[in-house]
Amino acid sequence: YSTAIEYFNKSLESQDIKDFPDRFRIYLRIGDCYRKKGNYKEAWTLLEQARDLLGDDAPLESLGKVDYREAYILYAQGNYDEALKIGFSAYRRLKHSSEHREVADVQLLLANCYHRLGLTSEAEDFFMDSLSSYRRIEDRVGIAYVYHNLGLLHKNACRWNRALASLSKSLELAKSLGLSQHLVRVQLNLGVVYAKLRRFTDALSAFTNASKMAERLGDQDKLTKAVLMKGRTYVQCGEFCKAEKLILRGQALANDLGYGRESILADEYLGELMIGRGRLQEALANLNNALKKAKQLAPEGDITAEIMRRVADVHYLLNDTRRAKKMISEGLEIANN
Repeated sequence: YSTAIEYFNKSLESQDIKDFPDRFRIYLRIGDCYRKKGNYKEAWTLLEQARDLLGDDAPLESLGKVDYREAYILYAQGNYDEALKIGFSAYRRLKHSSEHREVADVQLLLANCYHRLGLTSEAEDFFMDSLSSYRRIEDRVGIAYVYHNLGLLHKNACRWNRALASLSKSLELAKSLGLSQHLVRVQLNLGVVYAKLRRFTDALSAFTNASKMAERLGDQDKLTKAVLMKGRTYVQCGEFCKAEKLILRGQALANDLGYGRESILADEYLGELMIGRGRLQEALANLNNALKKAKQLAPEGDITAEIMRRVADVHYLLNDTRRAKKMISEGLEIANN
């Protein structure tokens, strides 16, 4: 992506290009490169520059393209409600256009927003809509993305065999199409499923592969995720020194780069680590910090309910059954909704 950014910037120096559509299209491309590198601040700046080039009579689909990319960044930063709102704005502007691939991309984004907000039925509907849209235009890349996200949906519903089946389909498509970045993403989530199945050796291998590929590609977002998940797996294996080093590195990356969800996960995993070491007050401090962030980010989301469960565990270990029951009740209410 760095090479692509360099060439795109050179093309902006040409005296022959028009602000619209030429410069507008190049700004979107450069912004896409930064977004795929996980550099969301730079990507957002490019989108603002692209939007500034659009006049009052700009085509709706052009506005929709900017909306979609802004929504994607908000989603990546963990701002799911705002991402959903802007994503629907993009969908309304694009759905009757000839930009079929962009429509499918937006449907996939909306599905992911619903998924993160814990709205499984709505998420599955939009996943299937996006799968149909990608199949209609024979977009195998898009199909690989949808299978990956269906794998995540099944994973979160604890349907492990279906999760592995969907993720494996996505992995094979990614390998055949040479989708390096997507391979990182699929490896990450295969690692999560392996860890859930307590196949820790397979999980560590998947996370190691993902972190190496992400670092080579300069993808800070996925590198952060891989480092954190590898650290958590070491917690589960009881190798606390290795775990702490990795989780602290992931926490620093998340905080420096503005990755909201990963910042929460780092606090949660540090809490798990302290539980493993028997340092319960430190565990509670980390988990309460994670819970505070989660309530701001996604008050009705899966991550909030999961952290509440862990906070309840610590209160129980501290013999504070009243607070444990209260936290369990609040977490169950979110989970049931």
